[in-house]
Amino acid sequence: MSVANPTNAANCIFDFSSTIDIIPDVDQETLAGRFTFKLNENHQFSLEGTQTTNDNTSRVAPDPVTGITMQPSNPFFPRTTPGINLTQPISVGWRMVPAGPRTNGAHSEAQRLVADLSGVILGWDYKLGALYSRSTANDAAVDGYVNAPFVRAQVAAGNLNPFGEATPAQLAIIQQAKRAGVFANALGTTKSVDARVSKEIFDLPGGPAAVAIGAEFRKEFYKSDTNDAVVLAIPSAGRSPNHVGGERDVKAIGVELLLPVHKMVEVQLALRTDDYSDAGRTTNPKIGLRFQPMKELAIRSSYNTGFRAPALDDLYAPLAVTFTAGAKNDPLLCDAQGKPITSAGGIASRDCGQQPQVQNGGNANLKPEKSKTFTLGAVFEPMKALTLSVDYWNIKLRDQIDVLPVDSMLANATRYADRIIRCNQLPAAEQVNLQRCGGLWANSPAIGYLITHNENIGRVKTDGLDLSAAYSQSLGGFGNLSLGYDATYVHRYDYQTSPADAFKTRLGVYNDGSVVFRWKHNVSAAWAMNNWGARLAIRHQSGYRDQNDPTTVVGGPSFYGNVDSYTLVDLSGTYKFSKATSLTLGVKNLFDTDPPFSNQSSRSQRGYDPRYSDPLGRAFFVRAAYGF
Repeated sequence: MSVANPTNAANCIFDFSSTIDIIPDVDQETLAGRFTFKLNENHQFSLEGTQTTNDNTSRVAPDPVTGITMQPSNPFFPRTTPGINLTQPISVGWRMVPAGPRTNGAHSEAQRLVADLSGVILGWDYKLGALYSRSTANDAAVDGYVNAPFVRAQVAAGNLNPFGEATPAQLAIIQQAKRAGVFANALGTTKSVDARVSKEIFDLPGGPAAVAIGAEFRKEFYKSDTNDAVVLAIPSAGRSPNHVGGERDVKAIGVELLLPVHKMVEVQLALRTDDYSDAGRTTNPKIGLRFQPMKELAIRSSYNTGFRAPALDDLYAPLAVTFTAGAKNDPLLCDAQGKPITSAGGIASRDCGQQPQVQNGGNANLKPEKSKTFTLGAVFEPMKALTLSVDYWNIKLRDQIDVLPVDSMLANATRYADRIIRCNQLPAAEQVNLQRCGGLWANSPAIGYLITHNENIGRVKTDGLDLSAAYSQSLGGFGNLSLGYDATYVHRYDYQTSPADAFKTRLGVYNDGSVVFRWKHNVSAAWAMNNWGARLAIRHQSGYRDQNDPTTVVGGPSFYGNVDSYTLVDLSGTYKFSKATSLTLGVKNLFDTDPPFSNQSSRSQRGYDPRYSDPLGRAFFVRAAYGF
């Protein structure tokens, strides 16, 4: 429904979050199998296959139709509204509540087949493998979408009333305005063969040296095609006819050497070369060192460079226009208080505290990401049943593949003016399909859309600690108990939103649409006796400073604050009928803990962050495994 904006009473807002599914309907079916055949004493053949099907149905807020022009002669013109000019047409925005929520359906299927042959030939351990994977996906408008030009025309003709309850006759027109169908179909395939051989080659003071050599050839294919009739009939979906695709060949070869140069010192050397037909060639080394001065203590360290080529979807994903999840102010048409700058053509209901549209999509000019990683750690076993470890890691990444955050773009409107596309820069045929460019707003200075294609946005510098502990204890006639602890502490996470920008941080602070947690850990306790078993798990993540943004936080500074830490407890019990057959009963979120409050606006669900918490609450599950 529409309500007065608590931070700007002159404007109305629509409470779209109340109309969005908290959890979509998901149906997943997976069939997996593995068969192993021992050919003889030295050779073995394995075949593994997986088939997965996913169906996802989600519902979001009713379709927003803006740019509706109503003349004073229209029978539904709001003549009694205080301050309205009865001699001038008005521009109207209408959430199509009578049409119901926009319902989207997504269907995907994936098949994966892996074959490998392994064994020993002439003293060399070998493994030969082949892989074929295929995935298909489509997304569709199921219900609630309307043809915006048709609705505008019906309102202009006096057949639809955007200000009152729809009559049966008007509901029939709205039903006629609805459009449905599959937006696009996508296909991806991967074919690869690989080989690896290893052997001990000579003796060193600490033991035999070993070498491993591996090679791979991979062929990837990607294709995405829109259903042009559907996307043209539903302009509010933000799609355009788009038929894109690409393929690549990937060749890789690597060698590893394990050199026990002393009884207490082991050196690992590795070198890998990757050759992408579309991203170029790169060679990356790795050096590792392990020092074990005593049986109970080992110190380890490594340094390596890394390379990640952009995925085919990063390169060729079709362009699509959609809304940001959060409200934003136009930096040229609104002032710092979110009030319209009328002298520049600003209009409060169009330019201030509104959700602008963004154009997402691939970028064929992406460069690969490159990284440097250093680690240093230790493993300590003070007693046979207890193992402790700590590892420091330091990662530097450049040419990160991501999108320029909308907040950064709007905060630097002059620098990024070429990415802020305004209605008066666009042809009329394109304006008619954009929410801020229709009707009386045509050729206005309003934002048509923001360009947020994939790009190499800059560098990342992060470091921290991984901690773990494991303890096991026999309880005599009462079975065995195992305790586990795994944690990550992030000391620093600095990033750029473009190569020319200064570094910012997401560590413990919601910034540019996301946050990096300072501390996360999992604690577990597992008990087993004969065929029975039980497991208790505790998951915890630290709190952080919330998205305290005056543009997006409806209610103002009273809602500023911090997001609390979040801890969930899971419990399960298992009975084993045989070595490979078991039945597990369990409960997730045993204490029915709610997600902590957050005023984030990067996702449509509000009041919490669905990426970092689970709104489902306490959930019971049953899992069965059968082997033969």
